[in-house]
Parts: sequence; structure tokens; C-alpha cells
Amino acid sequence: SQIIDYYKIAMTNCEKNNFIFILGRKQAMEFKQYCNFKISYYICLTAFYSALNSYEQNKFGEAVGYIQVAETKINECIKLKYLKEFNDTIKFTADLVDAK
Repeated sequence: SQIIDYYKIAMTNCEKNNFIFILGRKQAMEFKQYCNFKISYYICLTAFYSALNSYEQNKFGEAVGYIQVAETKINECIKLKYLKEFNDTIKFTADLVDAK
């Protein structure tokens, strides 16, 4: 979950004038969308593995809650279809979350 914090920092830096000046407005917006995608994806993975851990400890209600968070976040990733190179990864992760 530490990587989520790094992507959040990167996303906030996308809005700074220095960053926009160096990359340009279009590139900065694309990078911000990429960071948003990565944040949602890693939250999904974190929630999924937290659900597995809760399930092993017989905390079934907690596990269901984590799976719901994972499902919400993977659906957010699916909406960001512009990242074609991640389509297979997103599909695999969505199938994994749906199976649980």
C-alpha cells in the first residue's frame, strides 16, 4: 500500500506549474490519468489480498467488505480504457476479484 501513497504524491505534483511547464499540459494530464489508474489498481490489489487474509482468519464479513472495495476499484480501472497495454492485466484482475 506504500506505492499508493507514492502515486498520490505524483498525482498532486502533476498539478504544479513547474511540472506542467516541463511536460506540457497534455502530457501532464495524461500522467495524472495514469497515476489515477495506478492508484485505483493498487487499492484493488491491496483490498483483494486483505480479503484473502481476513478469510483465512475466519473474518468473513470483513473479507466481503474488502472484496467489495476491490470490485469497485477494478471497475474504475475498467472505465479508464485508454490504457490499452493494461487490458489483459485488468481483465485478469477483474476475473480474480469476481471469482472471490
